[in-house]
Amino acid sequence: MKYDLDVVGKESSHDAQIASVKRALGQWARSIETGSASSPSADATEAAEWVRQYLTLKIETGDVQLPRAQSKVAADGEVLHDLLLMFELGSVHAAYALQALCERNAQMCAKVAKLGAMDAIKNAFADEGSAAGETTCAAAALVSTLACRNDDVHRLMAKSRLVPVILNRLLLPPCDVDDGANPKPET
Repeated sequence: MKYDLDVVGKESSHDAQIASVKRALGQWARSIETGSASSPSADATEAAEWVRQYLTLKIETGDVQLPRAQSKVAADGEVLHDLLLMFELGSVHAAYALQALCERNAQMCAKVAKLGAMDAIKNAFADEGSAAGETTCAAAALVSTLACRNDDVHRLMAKSRLVPVILNRLLLPPCDVDDGANPKPET
């Protein structure tokens, strides 16, 4: 599901919901900093999912206020840091929220990339844990948006050595590449 109007709420409630999202993400980030948490909380995940659904609604309906909505969510800069930290800890909700924040917004792409998104994406592609499939898909969606919406991000991708990691991830599990060293018998 792309978005649920019951989750997003009425237009008149969005400013209050954005403030609530910022509080939830900020509280969670402080708990990570103090060591009282080590993974995304339910409240932080819910906040990231609300951001994703709210901005997806704006994107899907062609709302001309999309850049304004993205700026409101990311106004103080802490939301981007907090979502990036959540993504680094394996939250697909945070990755998709970051993607929605960057959609059709070259400046936001640059901010997210400069905050360390390339390293987080590289780590997600290198992760082979149980949730790696979902995380890899979320990372792929995020890097695709970053690269498509801001050409300056390409330099950061190259500098972070992200492309070889992506290619390695694509080649290993699904591909049976014959390098010629062990020729397959002809039948």
